[in-house]
Parts: sequence; C-alpha cells; structure tokens
Amino acid sequence: MLGGNYLRVRDSCLTAIFLADLQPSKRLPRLLDLERGSGIRHPDYLTHLPLTASFFTGEGSPISSGIKRFVTEQMSPIRPVPTSGSVNSWANKNVGLVAMSYIYSCEAEGYQTCPMEGYDSIRIKELLNIPERYEVAMAVATGKGEGGGGTERYDFGEVFFNGTFGEEIDV
Repeated sequence: MLGGNYLRVRDSCLTAIFLADLQPSKRLPRLLDLERGSGIRHPDYLTHLPLTASFFTGEGSPISSGIKRFVTEQMSPIRPVPTSGSVNSWANKNVGLVAMSYIYSCEAEGYQTCPMEGYDSIRIKELLNIPERYEVAMAVATGKGEGGGGTERYDFGEVFFNGTFGEEIDV
C-alpha cells in the first residue's frame, strides 16, 4: 500500500481485496449449474444465458467487440438497446456493487471501512497468488474505529442532477 493507505491497512483488523474477473465466461458453466439447480429460471432464460452473458460482459476479440459496438450504435436510434462495453468495465461495475454491499454490511455490524486507491496491484497479486485473469479492483480496510471518522463529501446537489446533467435538483 502506498502513502497513508499503509497506515490504514496496518491499523485495520481486516483488509478486503476485491477482484474483477476479466474472463467471466470461464465461470459460466458453474453459473448455469447454479441457475438450473435453483429451479426458478425459465428454460428460455437458461438457453439464452451464454449468448447474453458474452454480450454484456464484453469478452471477445477486438473484432467481435467492434461488431457488437457497431450494431448497438446502429440500433440505438431505432429502439433502445443495451450498450456493449469492455469486460474490464463490466467486471469493475459488478465488483463495485459487491464492495458496496460489503461496506454497508460492515457498517450495520458496527465496523468502519475505508475504500482505498493507491495500492500496488502487481505486488498484491504476487503476495496473494492471484491468477492473471483477475484484476485488483478495490481494497477496503475494515476495523473498529476510535470515534470521529468520516471526511468531507460533496454536497448532494454537486453529484445528483434533475433531468439533465448539471441541472440542480431540489430536495
């Protein structure tokens, strides 16, 4: 960890490292088994899941990614279509949701958390023996604080807008 993050890690009882899987299709067979086992998914959903997953995760060659992007750009003026992004973008968005749930759960149990940037992901991957297909997306120091806490944040109206970007919201 770099800078002040070293102290946060040193003083925490746990540092959670969240990983983004940059090859999520490798876990698709397991996901299909889980979905089939739950018994709640419609057979059509299960049939289309591999194709849908490959589209949304952004995996594939630069050529296939370019084709997906071209098709969605052409279709968008005609009808709403999901935007195809990169696997990196997809994986990090999903990790962010998991990390958020972790942070909220910790708060509910009386722990304080500190999501961090400024870490050496190469060293973390070496130290923890993390396979190449994963990216260190986030590190969160966790522990029982000594009171105080929190840093200043942007005002609500600086990050939430009404209707269009930059239009002040009235709350």
